[in-house]
Amino acid sequence: MSPSHKSNKSNGDDLFSTMKKVVAILLPSNLTKITDAVSNQLGDARQKLLSADSSIKSVARFCIDDAEDAYQEAIYALKDGYSEEAMRCCKKAISYLKVANFHLKTNQELLPEPAFKEGSCEDAIQKLARSIGQFKSVIEYTNCELVREEHERYMEVVRIFYRSLDDLAGGKEEVASNNALAGLTWLYMLSRFVEVRSGASMTVAAGVYLREHGPVDIQRILDLVDSLVEARRLHLDASESTRARTEQYLVAATRTLNQCVSDFLEGSSIEKLVRAGKMEVRMANRLIESGFSADGEPQAVADESESESDSDAERRLSDRQYEFSQRIAHLQQLIKDNDPDGLRIVRRLHQVSSYYGRALRLQEEGNSSEAERYARSAHLDIDFARQLFARGDAIFSDTI
Repeated sequence: MSPSHKSNKSNGDDLFSTMKKVVAILLPSNLTKITDAVSNQLGDARQKLLSADSSIKSVARFCIDDAEDAYQEAIYALKDGYSEEAMRCCKKAISYLKVANFHLKTNQELLPEPAFKEGSCEDAIQKLARSIGQFKSVIEYTNCELVREEHERYMEVVRIFYRSLDDLAGGKEEVASNNALAGLTWLYMLSRFVEVRSGASMTVAAGVYLREHGPVDIQRILDLVDSLVEARRLHLDASESTRARTEQYLVAATRTLNQCVSDFLEGSSIEKLVRAGKMEVRMANRLIESGFSADGEPQAVADESESESDSDAERRLSDRQYEFSQRIAHLQQLIKDNDPDGLRIVRRLHQVSSYYGRALRLQEEGNSSEAERYARSAHLDIDFARQLFARGDAIFSDTI
């Protein structure tokens, strides 16, 4: 090292030492102690950096450099008489040094996630965060593409997560907990539906957590999800004609399921709505089962050629009407057993059976337009009965 370089270094050290002495005289005692502590910690950190064998010591070096810059800013602020700014810069330097020392450890250990009481609001929010990340990872790993409705539902779950955090921070613990549970329920439903559609393994921890810590209403919704998923599996294996007949019931059950979660978020009772959804699923399952013979093969469609005798046509017509009437009767009995106030629904379903029988007769007689009118009336009454069962009131829909 050249004499001039040594002289410059010596002069720089003397100047730095002189600045520290001047600052110590001008500053309050607590601030003096802080600046001294920062200076000492900087020296210790530099020594550790030289001897450390950490694989990420380069990160520590950047932190130490930032700490030195913050310390210099503190010295300049003190020189100009800005004590509060100097204190802020000293705290900033100490924060950088803490991070540096962490990265200089020979065995870096990941900081554990905060542990919350099982079933608490914080625990539910944390579980939702993990489940969102797990779902996203599985989707990316399996290259599974979400359809539009699935993607929108996933984004809604993410929004629910952030909303639950805001509610928790605002002291609305019960609202935050319900939000987190609803988000977990929708994520469980979404993962099961994607699993059926794509064949990818979408198992997430949300279902297990909800079974252990979810309230009664959540348990009911999960049961409806599972039954609907199984119906969808059977639907995929059914014949094309059977799928066409059952699709409307599966769509209706899915719509009811979404309404269940929405009503849970609003604090409304969902017991009747869940029962309505299960009835829609059962109807879909019966239609699917009727499309298969005992050995699992689709039943052959009866020959409806012109050579069919009148007695055969009459018997076939009677069988169809009897089968439908039996299903309606079974639904009526279920409602009587589960809903003491369901007399209006039972009467409406009786009207459905009557309209269906008339539609069959008119179709057999070749009066298609009149048969269609009665069939439409039967559809309207089915929808009317469903609304009565789910909500207690109903209006006739113009979309059927």
